[in-house]
Amino acid sequence: LSTACRLSDECRLEMRRVGARLHAGSARRACAVAATLLVPRGTWAALPAAAAGALAAPLIGAQDLRDMAATIDLEDTFNLARCAAPILAPTLIVAGARDRWYPAELLEETRRLIPGSRLMIVPGHGHMSVTGLPRVHRAILDHLDGHETT
Repeated sequence: LSTACRLSDECRLEMRRVGARLHAGSARRACAVAATLLVPRGTWAALPAAAAGALAAPLIGAQDLRDMAATIDLEDTFNLARCAAPILAPTLIVAGARDRWYPAELLEETRRLIPGSRLMIVPGHGHMSVTGLPRVHRAILDHLDGHETT
């Protein structure tokens, strides 16, 4: 769900900002920036997302923050096109059309890099909002059951 073969250039820069704040010990600022990246660009939700991220930061354990920083550092260099072997497992790629992290071009590139994969782009949704949709749940369950419904 909501992933691609690599980060977009814009997302890479934003995630570097989050990672730098985490490495500097500024968890509230890091979580505020990260939270704004989870909502579609141009929506009213960015400010409440930043506030929620900042408020949630103290509730996140120190190890989880270190794990988040390590994940960001590793994601920065990941590129599926440079992997030694392709993904061969049946793969369903699901993302929102308004995902700020993974634009449609990257999702399509990901589909091309995974032989036989299927791509489901949900209009009107962003990075996280696709996870709560019943039609996405059905598509995932159908995929796991070996049916094609997307």
